[in-house]
Amino acid sequence: MATLRATYTGTDATAKAISIVDKAAEKVRQSLETPIYGQASLYVQKLIEAEKYLNGSTDPTPFLEADVEAYGLTMQKAAMQIMQNNSNASLVLKQVEIIRLKAKKQIRETTENPFDIAKQAKKDIEAVPNAK
Repeated sequence: MATLRATYTGTDATAKAISIVDKAAEKVRQSLETPIYGQASLYVQKLIEAEKYLNGSTDPTPFLEADVEAYGLTMQKAAMQIMQNNSNASLVLKQVEIIRLKAKKQIRETTENPFDIAKQAKKDIEAVPNAK
C-alpha cells in the first residue's frame, strides 16, 4: 500500500481506497458462488422450492427432488439443508457488507490516509469466511 500513498492523493486516493474495499468484498462474494452461468439462479430456485415445501406447498419441486435423488435424502432433509446453506452464506455476506459500508464511510470522512482504512477493511473482509 505504500506505493499507493505516493501515487494517489485527494479524491483520487478516496476513490482508489474505496475500490480496494469493493474489490475485496466482491472476491469474497464470488468465492461463495459456483462460477457457472445460470448456477446462481438455480440456487435461488432451489431455495424457493425448499421454502414452499417446508411451508406445506404441494407445488412441483424438481430441483429439490434432484437433491433428494442425488444425495439419498428425504424431502425434509434436503429442504432443510438448502435452507441452512443459504442461511450460512447470508451471514457471511451480511458481515462482509457491514465491513464494506463502514469502511467506505470512514474513507470518505477521513482526513488521514484512506489506504490505512482500506488495508484494514480488506484484511477484515477476507477473514469473514474463515471466522467461526
